[in-house]
Amino acid sequence: MIHYDLSFDFLDFSAAQLKGNALLEIEVDQNSIDSIHLDLLKLSVDSVLLEGFPLSFNHNDTILSIALSQSANVGDTLILNIHYGGVPHAEAASFGGFFFRSGMAYNVGVAFREYPHNYGRVWFPCLDNFTDRASYDIHVLMEGGRRSTCSGLLQLRDSLGGDTIIEHWSMSESIPTYLASMAVGIYDSTSYQYIGLERTIPIDVYTAPSKTASLAGSFANLRSCMRIYEEGYAPYAWERCGYVVLPMTGGAMEHANNIAYPSFAINGNTSRETLMAHELSHHWWGNLVTCERQEEMWLNEGWASFSEWLFLEKQYDWASAQVDVEARLHDLLKNLHHDEGGYRDLVSIPQEITYGSHVYDKGALTALALREYMGPSLFTAGIDSFLSNNQFASINSEYLRNELEKYTPIDLHSFFDEWVFSPGWASVSLDSFRFTPTTGLTDVYFELSQQYKGRDFNSKLLPLSITVLDSQFVTQDFSVELSSLSDTFHLSSVISQPAAVFVNRQSRLPLAISSGEMVIKSPGSYSFSNADVSLKVNSLGDSALVRIEEHWTPVPMLVSDMSRLKVRPNPDRFWSIQGIALGGMSAEMSFVYNGLPSSRLDESLSSVPEDSLVLLHRSYGQKSWTIYQNASLNTSGNSSDGLGAFVLTEVAFGDYAFGIRDVAAGAHDVQEKLTRAYPNPCHDRLYIENYEELESLTLTNVLGQEVSIPEMNFGILRMEKLSPGMYILRMKVGGQQFEERIVKR
Repeated sequence: MIHYDLSFDFLDFSAAQLKGNALLEIEVDQNSIDSIHLDLLKLSVDSVLLEGFPLSFNHNDTILSIALSQSANVGDTLILNIHYGGVPHAEAASFGGFFFRSGMAYNVGVAFREYPHNYGRVWFPCLDNFTDRASYDIHVLMEGGRRSTCSGLLQLRDSLGGDTIIEHWSMSESIPTYLASMAVGIYDSTSYQYIGLERTIPIDVYTAPSKTASLAGSFANLRSCMRIYEEGYAPYAWERCGYVVLPMTGGAMEHANNIAYPSFAINGNTSRETLMAHELSHHWWGNLVTCERQEEMWLNEGWASFSEWLFLEKQYDWASAQVDVEARLHDLLKNLHHDEGGYRDLVSIPQEITYGSHVYDKGALTALALREYMGPSLFTAGIDSFLSNNQFASINSEYLRNELEKYTPIDLHSFFDEWVFSPGWASVSLDSFRFTPTTGLTDVYFELSQQYKGRDFNSKLLPLSITVLDSQFVTQDFSVELSSLSDTFHLSSVISQPAAVFVNRQSRLPLAISSGEMVIKSPGSYSFSNADVSLKVNSLGDSALVRIEEHWTPVPMLVSDMSRLKVRPNPDRFWSIQGIALGGMSAEMSFVYNGLPSSRLDESLSSVPEDSLVLLHRSYGQKSWTIYQNASLNTSGNSSDGLGAFVLTEVAFGDYAFGIRDVAAGAHDVQEKLTRAYPNPCHDRLYIENYEELESLTLTNVLGQEVSIPEMNFGILRMEKLSPGMYILRMKVGGQQFEERIVKR
């Protein structure tokens, strides 16, 4: 499709029907075409003309099939003239469709619960998909003081006598059908100008008169938001920026330069401004570049959701964005795999959850992680080039990856493989740390290990921020890269007397950890909602900095600890309580376990006798686990319903986890925890999980001849010097030996 020229007659507005005429300019891209098939939902077709001659057609309420009088070939241009009308359709979910509501007529171009999701077909005949783009002219005939606002620029407002007028809008940029829009009603219009990076851009906002007074307060930061996106992404590419305030029942819709915006969000203040920012950002993500398949909708909606955080960060500070990042992350880690049928990648989303949390929220977190991997400056430069060079185009995730790789030395293939093309989450545990004073500095040693949730592999690289704190909460930040299963790091800090080490304190890298942090200055009860716990402080010397992390991964517990304690750790989650208490702090808290299916928390405990449960603990900065003695088990009188709590009469900093007494613990975990070496086949490196437990390791060729063990560092075997072929890797732990065949390429 090259161009749509649409005309509508709203003189009989009370009839709540469309009366339309569509001139469609079509460029033929195949030879011997004898019919044209268009999308048109429910509306009735009166006639179809080609060069003034009527054509035969069939319309089954969904597809309009038009028989050509003679075959068309590549390069031919056809201009079809279609007269149609009737009562327009709206989806049952009441989001997408064409509506006559509260004295207004308007379309919303996406359906949440109908497929395909594109909804241009509810108000004009079209090729309704994400990849076909065309320009538009829209003519609107009306009376009774009504006005229209449509995609594009207003070219003409002409009086036809009395209060009858016709308005003509024209859009030269090419867009998919779902982004085209029209709204008709009694409106006030408010116009601004934004002085952009390259030109002055007009801004028009159409509102019902009752909402005009509230507009300035709700859109106070609109021009600032445009500046943030121009500087963070690329110069604004559209002819104008526009919003129309409508009686929508929920959400908004990013129609190109004519955003459909709900009236409830115009309330005189900025409490809904992230919705304003989200929809505006689509003029970079979704409208300027569009996902070529709905299965990759994260390219539209995930990036628009990330843009909310970019707006908050630049308009205010990162802490303002971090609040929302951490709240969304907690909700996803707890609920997403339950709500949307498991852990999913971002490129094969089923159509029934196209507009779900994998797309919006996990997609946003993935964009946030990409910025952390690339670094802000390279990220901004790469995005600017990508958007500027691909305007008004359909894209996919692989293409985005390949374009951005031009701007960073980092292997973005690995990033996209792990974060976009694979399900699940990466995570990290701080397993130990210590401080050694030196002249003028302090040596900080700490060990990090990788965990994961919803996947079966570790990441090749995790860029992590490390914060070293002293007893007065003075901080120094560092950056490290974890590129193995676990690693020990050494930093030199100007902090003279370190008291704590925090990992990823600002949540800029979304891991399978939800957290909360606060400075406590007086006794009382404090809720750490993102960690699903509360802390009751009974006494306090001065003040305390408390950080509580909820890790949604298996407990990083050595097999030797399991065997020694005769305990299996709960694989669903564990907590880390970190901080600094000036003058001492006496506090109590409860760790609630809930194995009920409705809880979505401790599924592995659903059938475990509660009298076999223990609370595990390892001291802050230490690696070995013990059974915590300052806790009592409260089953609430029922030890078989999977619901209860461990009540701590005294809280110590460190890690906590639920454990299950098992006399065979350790022995039956060896095989599961230690025989996995990957990738297999391998090239230059072979990773071995839980390498700390190894008692011996040998490598032989297929003839049984022992091969010199390659250099191993923190569970990584350097294989590049070995010849290609098959090898036998034998590992011994706990007196048991296991072997695995490894292919070296």
